[in-house]
Amino acid sequence: MLDLLLCLRALTDIKYLVVIVGDTNLPNTDWESISGPNDKIYKPFIDFVNDLGLNQFVREITRKLNILDVVLSNDAFLVCDCNAGPPLGFSDDACNPSDHNTVFFHLQCDSCSAKKQDFAFVRDFKNADYVAFNNYLLFID
Repeated sequence: MLDLLLCLRALTDIKYLVVIVGDTNLPNTDWESISGPNDKIYKPFIDFVNDLGLNQFVREITRKLNILDVVLSNDAFLVCDCNAGPPLGFSDDACNPSDHNTVFFHLQCDSCSAKKQDFAFVRDFKNADYVAFNNYLLFID
């Protein structure tokens, strides 16, 4: 968790809008109060969310009875219409469905954001993990 949070802190240490999307696998997180168990996994993550003032937009369960998936942003108006849908593959007889519900949301970069800012994309070739890129591309048909 600490390694992940070091990476996330480096990525969020910018003046731009931030959106973090993913599966936390932290079922005991209370997203209403943004709190959780006081242990070495939950506490650093909850502290990170609170320190950055991130808003959690997923309010519906995404796996069993838990909200494991997150859409976090440092702008309360950037994410709109966030809701959970059926798992991927749910209606496809040829594959097994995912064990997580899908999460749908819209980014309102132009109209809703109170912190309208210019976005800049920077390619950091010096620090790229070319071995990981190569390994990933080996499996692309």
